[in-house]
Amino acid sequence: MAETRPLSLHQLANCVLTAAGYRDQAVEKAGPGADGAKVRSELEKLGAPAVAEIRKALDSGTETFQASVSQALYLSNSPSFQQMVRQGGLAARLLPLTDDAALIRRAYLCILSRPPEPEELA
Repeated sequence: MAETRPLSLHQLANCVLTAAGYRDQAVEKAGPGADGAKVRSELEKLGAPAVAEIRKALDSGTETFQASVSQALYLSNSPSFQQMVRQGGLAARLLPLTDDAALIRRAYLCILSRPPEPEELA
């Protein structure tokens, strides 16, 4: 198994946008059959203001992201970060799901890009 590497700040920002639900919007804007680069470009356009703020708040001056106390507090308490996550729409898409297993499957696919393992559904 390969060694796990920390995310770069750019990768972290794109992951946050994807987990918040912006990727679905980016896929829609990119159009049918768009390749990954086009979708990523649309994702970064949609989230440009949020990404700029994330980078400003979390940039430690190194290539990789290693959370500090102030960064963890920003992610936990920043009203603008919370608003960005809300505007992504993932929570709104999960809210109508009443079946726990369906909700978990949808959340895993949206956030982790994979279905949950059987023990994760238990």
